[in-house]
Amino acid sequence: MSSGDLSFPWPLRMLFASRPQALGRCLDVIIRAIETGLIHRAGLSRASRARTGVVTLIQRFGSAL
Repeated sequence: MSSGDLSFPWPLRMLFASRPQALGRCLDVIIRAIETGLIHRAGLSRASRARTGVVTLIQRFGSAL
């Protein structure tokens, strides 16, 4: 499985920087959507109690660093 990058528009970046709980809730939704897609692609359902693993890295600095 390959990794993917997700970037938010500047107004959302400012919101997430000032309110980390908003970023956490957003990540919960994104992770659940990806997890559900993977479970369905495997031919399973959430009722099967299948789970996935997730590693998240939050980068709060620009590429110029």
